[in-house]
Amino acid sequence: MPRILITNTNISWNKGSAAQVISVVYSLRRFFPELDFTLLSYCPELDSRYCSRYGIDIVGFSSRKHQKHRSLLFTHALHLMFTILCCTMYSVLRILHLSIDNLPTKDKHVSVYAKADLVIDLSGDSFSDWKNRSIVNILTLIPAILLRKPFVFFSQSIGPFNLWTLPLAKFCLNNSNFIVIREEVTRRYLECIGVNNRNLSLAGDCAYLLEPAPLERVMEILEANHVLRQERPLIGISISAFMMDNFYESQGTDYLSLMSKLVDYMVQSKSAYVVLIPHSASPRYYGNDDIHAIRSVHRLVKNKKKVGIIDNDYDPRELKGIIGYCDFFIGCRMHANIAAISQNIPTIALGWSHKYYGIMKRVGMEEYVLSIESLSFEELKVKVDMLFSVREQTRKKLSIRTKNEKDSALSAIKQVAELLSSD
Repeated sequence: MPRILITNTNISWNKGSAAQVISVVYSLRRFFPELDFTLLSYCPELDSRYCSRYGIDIVGFSSRKHQKHRSLLFTHALHLMFTILCCTMYSVLRILHLSIDNLPTKDKHVSVYAKADLVIDLSGDSFSDWKNRSIVNILTLIPAILLRKPFVFFSQSIGPFNLWTLPLAKFCLNNSNFIVIREEVTRRYLECIGVNNRNLSLAGDCAYLLEPAPLERVMEILEANHVLRQERPLIGISISAFMMDNFYESQGTDYLSLMSKLVDYMVQSKSAYVVLIPHSASPRYYGNDDIHAIRSVHRLVKNKKKVGIIDNDYDPRELKGIIGYCDFFIGCRMHANIAAISQNIPTIALGWSHKYYGIMKRVGMEEYVLSIESLSFEELKVKVDMLFSVREQTRKKLSIRTKNEKDSALSAIKQVAELLSSD
């Protein structure tokens, strides 16, 4: 039975990452029904209850209770350094034609790399030096290189890197068997820094392939969260705790105030019912909890009777089903936007990195990408009014463009399956 190791992602708190993992697992099993998947997790306490749902094994070191995200990554990095040391020793002995059969392999990380037939890196946008995130990603890939395991970068927006990490990042990229990127900005950046891997492909994000939950389940969730579903238009807005914590000021207006003004404007000017949707849910001590951010925005809005909130933890398929029930969408989380676009819903993206522009441009929606770092409420209103007035025409255009994205995403999956077959 072929074994695949998935790295540099999670299947729990970040629903965008989870959407990618689930899409890859389901899609590859169309070609290899008996595939054995393992997730190398830096937050196994959070990931474990989700992995079993999708037939994924999990490997990771238990962390202290109430440990924050950065501390988890640091602990994970320390374990990876020990794994690299062990793999280096094995590699040297192999070069010297000495037996490695009797060497200790009790380390869980070493064992899972040794057994893997293919390593799939699903970093999303974290293979970059924003807040030094690429260090852990590089450490995760070095054992695969040392043990000569085929590995792929899949469905990613990569870079930028700084002076210190650039050589190692290029080394990993040029030694990978396959690179799948999801937008043109990344392709140009890789060319600029001298990545010369010939097996590079541009395709739609793999989350385009995620199937939404059935309508019956969506209705159950809306009912449980007291969202009045009979009122139209229904406008969905994804609120981001990440933006609340990292981009708090926007031309003198804090993020929560900006979002609450947006909600009030949609209710008043569009006679709409608004539902606030999380796309990241985690314990408060861990950080990045959109549910907390949503409650904070909801406290500030004026007409609460016209605003519903999804304040429970749901999986990506359920969230995609809820988003698909909306008539119009405004998203601060990129994979929440992909969930909307892939169902032909007119979408405005409020972004902070090049992935927003690049992914939206692939479906002809780059005009409706706004930077949260320099966004004014007046600018946001103009874009909302513009897209809302042509929402039906936009829906028709998206039906063609998103089909192309799904086809290209599936084609990339097939290429990975072929790599696995040849190996």
